[in-house]
Amino acid sequence: MKKRFALAAMAAIIMAASGFPAYAGTWQQDAGGWWYQNEDGSCLKNGWNWVGGRCYYFTPEGYCLVSTTTPDGYTVDGSGAWVVNGVVQTQGEDTGTVSVSDLTLSLPAGYALQDSHQAGDGVYLFHEQGNGGIGILSREVPEAADFRGQVEARSQEIADAAMSGLGVPASREAKSFPTGTWFAYCYPDGSAMGFQGALYAYIRVNHTKCQMVLFTGSTGVNPDEIMMNNLK
Repeated sequence: MKKRFALAAMAAIIMAASGFPAYAGTWQQDAGGWWYQNEDGSCLKNGWNWVGGRCYYFTPEGYCLVSTTTPDGYTVDGSGAWVVNGVVQTQGEDTGTVSVSDLTLSLPAGYALQDSHQAGDGVYLFHEQGNGGIGILSREVPEAADFRGQVEARSQEIADAAMSGLGVPASREAKSFPTGTWFAYCYPDGSAMGFQGALYAYIRVNHTKCQMVLFTGSTGVNPDEIMMNNLK
């Protein structure tokens, strides 16, 4: 009884995380150039499209124009992004914050608000290159208030039980950040939850909340640095 509610909520968060749409789309390249493949297998075509907060012009065949002037008279740079006087034009801001419950994340480079996806108890963010993501999930467990001291004292055990379905992590340790103590799990292969590449999961039981921060893919971000510097 003393850990049942928190464990059930943590397991539910794990299940919700398994529905994390790992990639909203991916950039692809062949001899003809670059194109952007959507999650459903289709690709962007026929004009301008926003991807990762930047605007790109795609041909009828789906290739992104680069280092040229588009048919409607605009300039794109070597990456294909629309520029004015050499400055990349963005949709809103490429940086900002997202909040889930009492957690607020300052977006790392390469992540944009318009590439976020709200679902259930969390929010998912996608890297502009389509090769990684960040998920923040939080679930309220009011019943845990009756067992607060017992649940928090056994939070490591609760987190371990909730993560057990993913197999043995390459590393597991308690880490301290400005937001408190989190239990960090590293899985070099995240395929058990439907992710490509590595999976890093940070979990905590915070009063009556069960919370998780996920990092997937290979975007070059350091999860510990994000937890330390970007999460408040």
